[in-house]
Amino acid sequence: MGGSSGQTSSTVYQSNLPEYAKPYFEDILKRSQKQSLQPYQAYNGQRIANQSGMTNQSYQNLQQLSSAGLPGINDAMSIYRDVNGQANQMANYQANGVTSNYNAQNFKPSSITAQNINPNQYGQFANSDAQTVTAGQWNGQQADQYMNPYMQKVLDVQKNQAMLDYQRAQIGRNDQAVAAGAFGDSRHGVVDALSQESLLRNMSDIQATGMNNAWTQAQNMFSGDRNAQLSADQGNQSADLTARQLGIQSLGQRLTAQQANQGANLTAQQQSELARQFGANFNNQSMLDANTARMNAQAQTEQFRQSGQQLGLGALQQQQAAAQGLVGAQGAYTGQRLDISNALAAAGQQQQQYGQSKLDMAYNDFVNQRDYGKQNLNFYNSMLHGVPVSANTDVSQYQNVNPFSQLLGAGLGSLGLQGQQ
Repeated sequence: MGGSSGQTSSTVYQSNLPEYAKPYFEDILKRSQKQSLQPYQAYNGQRIANQSGMTNQSYQNLQQLSSAGLPGINDAMSIYRDVNGQANQMANYQANGVTSNYNAQNFKPSSITAQNINPNQYGQFANSDAQTVTAGQWNGQQADQYMNPYMQKVLDVQKNQAMLDYQRAQIGRNDQAVAAGAFGDSRHGVVDALSQESLLRNMSDIQATGMNNAWTQAQNMFSGDRNAQLSADQGNQSADLTARQLGIQSLGQRLTAQQANQGANLTAQQQSELARQFGANFNNQSMLDANTARMNAQAQTEQFRQSGQQLGLGALQQQQAAAQGLVGAQGAYTGQRLDISNALAAAGQQQQQYGQSKLDMAYNDFVNQRDYGKQNLNFYNSMLHGVPVSANTDVSQYQNVNPFSQLLGAGLGSLGLQGQQ
């Protein structure tokens, strides 16, 4: 009687690198392990370039310029205050009056009565007056009537545009100050003050020019209307005078006779009065001459005093011009110092960039030298991965034998053989 043997079989697949490639892959693994165990190597060189001497000098120049302030502006303001105070005193100047103490002798001339000629008897033209022609006067009321009522709105638009241009330019100046690192310092304040002064002067010029043009145009329009009206009135007056002259000519001959008689009478009376007035005039002339001499002396003294005032005013104007020169010189000096500082800063920046490029090159050389082994392994690895390598596959078949099953089978077989005997 036999039993199951208990044997099983299995197949094992094993892949191996080809023998010609195996040493290279093992070599790269060993070298990679060795490279990974290398300690960290720090870079001890300088990474950031130092600021150049020119850059530091530009900073010092700006600091000195800021600390120095604006002495020229301060001196100019002091001169302006002095000039203003003295000008106020001159504004209250009052000329001394030149008075006369002359009193003419109280002379009463004799009454000379001419023969009365009654104009009413010579018709309507005797007491008639010519038509009066008057020209209109230019004044503020006429200006308001002829000036453009929308003129101020036009000027406001121009001033608003000037303000808008100033604000746009202010943004650019602020950006430039920020870029130059000068925002908020005295240099920025000087630029803002000059810009505001220019804005106020521009707006004042706009208002003054607009008002002057409007005034001139209104005056020209008024003059045109007035000339037209005056021409019409003069034409009417000329026609009226012509009519009156024709009437007056008719009265001339009658008046001539009466005037001749009247003239003779007046001549006689005048001769008598002239003789009496001669004595009175002689005395009055002497007193008048003395008073004239005294008044001339007063006038000359006052002229000398006014000349002194004029000289003082000329000196004040020269001081004012000197103050304006100080302001201009201060602005030019500050601008030159700023230009020099900017040039030093630009040159220093170039030097610093050149130094930084050398430091960057040194650091890159260090990294390339430090990672030279890794770069070679990467190159080596890329080369191996590019080689077409196919793994060898070995197939092995095994039978699994149970020893207990074999022993049991052997025992049963022996028992069987013994029974058959």
